[in-house]
Amino acid sequence: MAYVIVDEPQLSWTVPAERLVTATWGSVIRFHGRNAEMWQKKGASVQERFSYLYTNEELTEWKGSIENISQDVAVTFIMFNNCYKDYAVQNALEMQRVLGLRSFVPTAVQKKLDFNDEDK
Repeated sequence: MAYVIVDEPQLSWTVPAERLVTATWGSVIRFHGRNAEMWQKKGASVQERFSYLYTNEELTEWKGSIENISQDVAVTFIMFNNCYKDYAVQNALEMQRVLGLRSFVPTAVQKKLDFNDEDK
């Protein structure tokens, strides 16, 4: 069984940001966002809680850890759960760039992936 590594606000009741490998078959890393204010707000909606767009710097902080973890396992799964608007898609594509991975989404399609119509 693989331990799920999480990036989320570090509060007294959230999972510590331990970067552990517990299964050689693979590792799972989930990015929930760091919207601590909304995580602590009683009655906050899922939309409010996960309304967080990681910066390039925040994703770059993970590069070394992801590379180290990936050396010890067969496959590394990275998931973005900051599912507000298209934030997860934006951050997944940015993480691909940070890690120097080839995108499986054609550039023309990437340009069309814009779910923020209300922000225009």
